[in-house]
Amino acid sequence: MIHYSNQAGPARRAGIRGHEERFRAYKDSVLQADLIAAAEVACQAARVPPSLREETLSGIAKSAVTLSRQELAFNYKLAFESIREQPNSAPFTGLPR
Repeated sequence: MIHYSNQAGPARRAGIRGHEERFRAYKDSVLQADLIAAAEVACQAARVPPSLREETLSGIAKSAVTLSRQELAFNYKLAFESIREQPNSAPFTGLPR
């Protein structure tokens, strides 16, 4: 799976090769409000202390959804889809409680 580091930009673009049409259709669906909502759910599920949760959510709110971040999300999408397609993969049932 691709690393989330900003230095992985070339790998993000390479991972999209052959999937350019799907990426164009996908990229504008990555919305900041959805990222904030998902982070909040993850923080609550992981019982992140309130001060750290607020710092995390504030950081996401201040960050733009750049093309590079859209590429990263799409690479994760492709990776998770390939895992799901494996015959012995267990279904994801959500975050632990």
